[in-house]
Amino acid sequence: MDDYTFTPEAPLTVREYLARKSLVPSFAFEEIAPEEHAHKFVIAKMTQVDLLRDMRDSLRRAVSDGVPFEQWKADIEPMLRKRGWWGVKEVTDPRTGEIVQARLGSPRRLRTIYNANVRTSYAVGQWERIQANKQLLPYLIYTLGPSEEHRPLHLDKEGLILRADDPFWDEWYFPNGWGCKCGVRQISEREATRRGYTGAPAPDIPTKRYVNPRTGEERRVPAGIDPGWSGNVGRNAIRRTAGQFAERIQAIATPENIGLVRAVLRDQLADDAFQEFLEGRTGLYRGSAVVATTVLPKDLGDRIGSTQRVVMVSADTISRHNPSFKAPGSYPPNVAYSYLPDIFDDSEIYWDGDRTLDVLKNVEGSWYRLVLKVLLERNEIWQSSYYKTTERNRRKIKGKRVK
Repeated sequence: MDDYTFTPEAPLTVREYLARKSLVPSFAFEEIAPEEHAHKFVIAKMTQVDLLRDMRDSLRRAVSDGVPFEQWKADIEPMLRKRGWWGVKEVTDPRTGEIVQARLGSPRRLRTIYNANVRTSYAVGQWERIQANKQLLPYLIYTLGPSEEHRPLHLDKEGLILRADDPFWDEWYFPNGWGCKCGVRQISEREATRRGYTGAPAPDIPTKRYVNPRTGEERRVPAGIDPGWSGNVGRNAIRRTAGQFAERIQAIATPENIGLVRAVLRDQLADDAFQEFLEGRTGLYRGSAVVATTVLPKDLGDRIGSTQRVVMVSADTISRHNPSFKAPGSYPPNVAYSYLPDIFDDSEIYWDGDRTLDVLKNVEGSWYRLVLKVLLERNEIWQSSYYKTTERNRRKIKGKRVK
């Protein structure tokens, strides 16, 4: 099997992907759900946290610096041998208590570990770039890798063209199995037309019955994709990164901690990656990513019946907001977003009694309007729009003023 080779100095998202994955000691790959593999670092039969950490860090360096497999293997194999994770050993299955003969480290396993982690890291990075460029290059074409033989259902998809936001890519975004070298290439509308794209809907995704050998769970999985590899690793990784941050904010968003929470949010919004995104450059926050921007004061949350404090916004929504901040006299997006953690101070707040909360803040003579959708049934609050407005439009805001 050919090794994957990549250019040194990988992009920021690729370099940081492995570092963000949490360590999960596991006896078997199947113990972790497919969507969790995007944000959990797992090596079957590797149950020591310190060893997992060393493996993750070594792979992160390999991805960041473009270290080829043979060099990485030469560096990591002596450490694994010294620490006993090599060859066939007797190990205890924690689920059954049975002592079994298991193969730990080997040249073949190292190749599998290296290829899987490098490939998924670059898949995450490419998905971020796809989101960044989909206005100019709105289509993806399915490509095959350099393997001598291809899985039949992968071969069937060669040359398939669909929009980058088509739900088909929620499942059939690479890698689609162990050793899978398939990929996608982002193309323009002109190239899509030249290649025969007609706007036809995506093909159906047939499924097959799968029984997890470790948990006994039965479910349907996409035919042609190895169990454990379904789902879009790029989308899942980016969603999880932002979602974990929001969960932590919600956990500490108590009245006595409001100053701390706002400071944390200000730091996040001032982060280089978020600033790069606001400026239209490459960054972590793209497409389906979610960002926490502010928190409701407790008294306001009580008045509208919401226990959720954290306000969330998708990166796509932020992209739609940005043009409004380019109007004459308005602040650029990075300045406007710096106001969000404190936007409930000295502001006018209107509630329609159902789902919409309007917040208007005057900043040095200019009015900014934040519109929130309150989904009580899901215990969520979403930022639906944020823009500079006028005194005249401010007077048209409907709803009962609560502050």
